[in-house]
Amino acid sequence: MVVTLVGWLALAKGLLLLLLAPETVSGMFGQMRYADHAALFLAPALVLGLYLTWAGFTTTARAEP
Repeated sequence: MVVTLVGWLALAKGLLLLLLAPETVSGMFGQMRYADHAALFLAPALVLGLYLTWAGFTTTARAEP
């Protein structure tokens, strides 16, 4: 379920970046001060990646009846 949700969010982000004018996107990044807080914006992706890695390696396979 987490992978599906991340996929839909990535699709929505891609569509927004595709449909918005480049000036609008650069203005949004400027207002967020992305360059000053890059680690803060990358932290959720790191946490999600660590969770998915942990979940993938610790899940046990179910036996089919």
